[in-house]
Amino acid sequence: MAITLEAPSNDVISLEEYVDYIERRVDLDDIDSVCASAPMFRALMNNRSLIRDFVDGELRRWREYQPRNPYVGQTLIFVDRPEFTIRANMWAPPQRVQRLSDAAFGTYAIAHDHNFSFMTGGYFGCGYATSIYEYDGKAIAGTKDEAVELRFLEDTTLPQGKIMVYRCAQDVHLQKPAEAFSVSLNLLINAESRRRPQYFFDLERSRIRGSSYAEKGEAIALCELAEHVGGDRTAELLADLSAAAEDPFVRRSARTSCERLTATRR
Repeated sequence: MAITLEAPSNDVISLEEYVDYIERRVDLDDIDSVCASAPMFRALMNNRSLIRDFVDGELRRWREYQPRNPYVGQTLIFVDRPEFTIRANMWAPPQRVQRLSDAAFGTYAIAHDHNFSFMTGGYFGCGYATSIYEYDGKAIAGTKDEAVELRFLEDTTLPQGKIMVYRCAQDVHLQKPAEAFSVSLNLLINAESRRRPQYFFDLERSRIRGSSYAEKGEAIALCELAEHVGGDRTAELLADLSAAAEDPFVRRSARTSCERLTATRR
């Protein structure tokens, strides 16, 4: 299940110190090593000027605000490395959700898993409420409306000071609006995020509602272009992609484009 960690600490560290610690001391491929780093994560959470100072800097250059941030609206990206990302998420109460973005409202509305493991902590406010479920991500094909065995684990919240770890392709949660404006701090483990999609679930029917893959749109568009301009080698590469791609939609698109390209070259 999603792991709640006890990490009492009065230490305070800077973002730079935390990044150095992650790079030198934490094995990001080992969830136990990530969990063991919780005291340092708590020390970063104890840095009460962390977000204020970052926001001040962003306000000074607001026209260039977070140019590489795919979550703009309710997320601040502090550090973005190939191996990990450090970010803060804003959680608004119902009356303020629309002021942030429709995406923020969508986060509250749909049960979802994550295609990465991550550590999260309540940095400010009472935190969002969430219902957590568990499933076996290795036991599904990933198709829309596929039946999934979801096991309810708990209802909980993420108040200031609490630390949790969500496991890739195992933990599913449905978030509910925070009662007051809140902020969480996240350490995202990026290794798995490009290998599999994120799934969205219909809890009442225990079925997959859909999926989102970081490169799915780009890959499908590339396959469509390939079928119109490709040659024999292109067809071979599409066939390889249709067999190897993790995402079922990418596999299907590659297979269809391969078949159409091959037909036009006969």
